[in-house]
Amino acid sequence: MSAPLPAKSATPPSALTAAGLGLGRTAALLGLVSTVGPLAIDMYLPAFPAMTADLHARPAEVQLSLVVFFCAMAVGQLVYGPLSDAFGRKRPLQVGLALFLVATIGCVFAPDIHSLIALRALQGLGACSGMTISRAVVRDQHTGPQAAKLLSMMILVWGVSPLFAPLAGSLILQIGGWRLIFAILTGLVGLTLALVTFVLPESHPEHKRIEPSAPAMLRTYLRLLRDRRLMGLTFSNASWSGSVFSYLATSSFVFAHEYHLSPLAYGGMFGICASGMVMSSQTNSWLMRRLGAERQLRRVGLAAMGAGLFLTTTVLAHLASLPVMMLGSFLLFASQGVSMTPASVTALDHQGDNAGAAAALMGAVQLATGSAISGLVSALFAPEAIVLVGTQLACVTFGALACRVAFWRGARP
Repeated sequence: MSAPLPAKSATPPSALTAAGLGLGRTAALLGLVSTVGPLAIDMYLPAFPAMTADLHARPAEVQLSLVVFFCAMAVGQLVYGPLSDAFGRKRPLQVGLALFLVATIGCVFAPDIHSLIALRALQGLGACSGMTISRAVVRDQHTGPQAAKLLSMMILVWGVSPLFAPLAGSLILQIGGWRLIFAILTGLVGLTLALVTFVLPESHPEHKRIEPSAPAMLRTYLRLLRDRRLMGLTFSNASWSGSVFSYLATSSFVFAHEYHLSPLAYGGMFGICASGMVMSSQTNSWLMRRLGAERQLRRVGLAAMGAGLFLTTTVLAHLASLPVMMLGSFLLFASQGVSMTPASVTALDHQGDNAGAAAALMGAVQLATGSAISGLVSALFAPEAIVLVGTQLACVTFGALACRVAFWRGARP
């Protein structure tokens, strides 16, 4: 007896990749889509003092422009995810990137700090579309180790951001001032929007889309919040966001005051340490095939706790020289590279038509957690080495526990 004919020739999402861009080009494009948002953070950080003087603002007001960006990104992801499940991936992504583009142009000409803060909020609402929808596109096309391979290739693209963006921002600042940073960012966002419009294929076919409605969106999120596997792995990734955000908020002061590094030397040191994440992430596909996601995440969690404990012990014993601090930071970034990808892939594998909403929820929780931890650490403690490494140890310990919860019996979908 012959097998039934497939339903009306809906091209499988994976075929869209193979026939259209290929895995490498897809990874490059999705990496760019997910990178332009973080670039709007990393590139302008060195310009804070110049912006304070030029806009006659207080330092806290300039810092607020970063906080509202994070908050807008966290909230916006909760909207773009369900919209991409209902209308396909491309149209919400195009709308978000267009809003990002308009807001970035406004930042170039912002007359005062209050206008800049409002425009940064609009930037965040647009930028989060790429970070959310790119993960949903990966889930549309692949699952398991193949999805891990695609995500790892994407990391090669967006992993460049923390390596070189602060240094690039410093150089641009010297050439043409802080407004030139936003002008160059405008060009990058415009290029990304053009590539999405003319190159990226739609990966979420019409027959898989859900009916858009606010009650349905709320029901979807309530159902996802009860998914122990999804939420456990989400909080595991959120712990890494807390570790990295607190590192960004504290490390420049620590290495400037306690290790006497210049801004340029700090940028180089940060790039060397963060390269651990990019390099280790390329082993994800192989590790997932060899170990499986659960064993990989358990072992990485233990390794990260070991690295955090090593750093904390050496700082308390006054043995934390610059090479020791760099080694510990490199190991933690490397652990992040082989933890976040398998956690994301495993969390989204069984979400089916709700992959966009699930990816949005993951992203929102990660941003909110990272922002809250870095904000609390900055407000409650002086920027010292023990605060930096102690926060990282607490975060990776929480992440390891969250992984345990995700894989408890009864958590499997």
